[in-house]
Amino acid sequence: MSPKTIGEHLKKRRLELNWGQQQVAEVTGYTWLSVSNWERGVNRPTKKAMIPIITFLGYDPRVEKT
Repeated sequence: MSPKTIGEHLKKRRLELNWGQQQVAEVTGYTWLSVSNWERGVNRPTKKAMIPIITFLGYDPRVEKT
């Protein structure tokens, strides 16, 4: 399955690293609850939050890959 949302990209990368949501929260500077909400699609990250998310992922999930 290919991730479609930012939350799905986050969860995929987190599981690849065998990390918990708390670890992602620590490296992004947000709470584990924010990470959980993003992954479940409850909330979307703000533009400001996208900077550390892109750093964590290593790519921008909003940019279409060709």
